[in-house]
Amino acid sequence: TCIENKSILFIPAFSLMRTQVMLTVLHDLLKEDNNFDCPIYVCSLLTKKISDLWESALLDEEQKEKWRQVKNWDKVKFIDNFEKVEELFSKDFSGVVIASSGMISAGYSVFISQKVLPKSKNIILFCGYSVEGSIADKIKKGQKYITIEGKNIPNRARAVNLSSFSSHMPYDQLLQ
Repeated sequence: TCIENKSILFIPAFSLMRTQVMLTVLHDLLKEDNNFDCPIYVCSLLTKKISDLWESALLDEEQKEKWRQVKNWDKVKFIDNFEKVEELFSKDFSGVVIASSGMISAGYSVFISQKVLPKSKNIILFCGYSVEGSIADKIKKGQKYITIEGKNIPNRARAVNLSSFSSHMPYDQLLQ
């Protein structure tokens, strides 16, 4: 959808494990798709550092090789400083953006959400738990305006919630 609409798919994700899992899922789904010609920007200094160390945390050689493939996929571009994030969003672009924090409570995701929310062609894909009353929770619930850093931002982007990725729900809630 984002490729067709020339829009942004924004995935707020936690730096430790969730981003690496989402990158691996995207890689597995899209690596062989010749129609997928879209950059995946990973925006976070902490996520970059963790991703650089991720291979050493994996236990077997097969997992390590898989992570090397994901991390070195030509679609993945790590951005580890705020000035480069600002520069990216100062121009018109389309693509996938993964940034921490997952609840949009800190990190680059706070800035990015302000840029993504007002445009109805954009999609925010949630892949984790959101505390009641958090910015992520308000977006998921469809609140018309979201207050971020004292500014009322129109909430026009489409929100998609992948509940199955949450690590905070009991099993029966995940099934629901």
